[in-house]
Amino acid sequence: MQRSVSSTPLPPLAFGENQARHATDPDQAAALAAGALGRIEIYESASRETRFRHKMSTIRVNGLELSAAASTPMRLGIKTPDDTFLLVPFFGATTLRIGPRQYQWGAARRALLLFNCDYRYGITQTRSVLIARIDSARLRATLSAMRGAARADDVECCAEEARLLDLECRSINFVAAFRHLCNYIDALGANPALLERIGVDDWFYRQLACWLAPDLVAEDAGDHGRAAGFTPGAIDAVCEAMRNRLNRPLTKTEMEKISGLSARGLQYAFLRKFGCSPMAWQRRERLNIAHERLSRDRDAASITELSFDLGFSSASRFAAYYKSLFGESPQETRKRRRSNATRHP
Repeated sequence: MQRSVSSTPLPPLAFGENQARHATDPDQAAALAAGALGRIEIYESASRETRFRHKMSTIRVNGLELSAAASTPMRLGIKTPDDTFLLVPFFGATTLRIGPRQYQWGAARRALLLFNCDYRYGITQTRSVLIARIDSARLRATLSAMRGAARADDVECCAEEARLLDLECRSINFVAAFRHLCNYIDALGANPALLERIGVDDWFYRQLACWLAPDLVAEDAGDHGRAAGFTPGAIDAVCEAMRNRLNRPLTKTEMEKISGLSARGLQYAFLRKFGCSPMAWQRRERLNIAHERLSRDRDAASITELSFDLGFSSASRFAAYYKSLFGESPQETRKRRRSNATRHP
């Protein structure tokens, strides 16, 4: 008697549903996934009752490679001896065997960090997962920068071949956080240049750093003490770096590296000196530049072009910030300038 095979709908991808590449053959799926997962040795259906289906979308932002994958139940065997991966489950569960140890992770349990994992064999349910190929050196540098110069002890974030990460830690739901990131990628049309400009890659590494070192999330009075005695030259250096790079805002990690302060230390220092956060100060400087350009006769850039040139993620958000600061829209500033030029040729 011939066995009936059902066609199970796949869960949605973490991002990139409209650009996804589909496969109904395991060999085709393996070819699609090889670039994102490493050297694939086994990639096959794990269910005779379900018709095999697979889809995947990939994006690269400033060296960070993110892939969203969904599939029916699978058996897989993969070698990644020289790479670090974060696997964040959005739907379903996976059981992996790495050497003598077995790891179970999934949407109701945990995520998995793999570091130089020579070989992993596993069986998955129908699932949807976010796969991130990580620069481990950058992750360590981000952890060090977030701790500040006074606590720049090296964290062995990747000391083990595999590390399970609870999906909720210190009241933070990291799946929700990474889902927000994926929604942001979709909202910006998965445009790598724009995503880099607004620092999506830095946001990712900072979230992962907090996941690996939960003490970074906790209140730390030591940061206040270090900020109280900060060197003015360090904050001046941060401000100068902000002014000198207009095409992309300085990320929090870059500010930390320049100043030697942690994010909270920077916050206290900027509040003391300027009465606002470093990000707010940076945004205000860019808005002042925009106001100056819109007031010049010779500047013919459109409002959208100007907002992107100055590192804003959207023209509407730029316009809202601009009106809040200057009491008029960018279009009104330009219109007033043209009106003045007509009256005083």
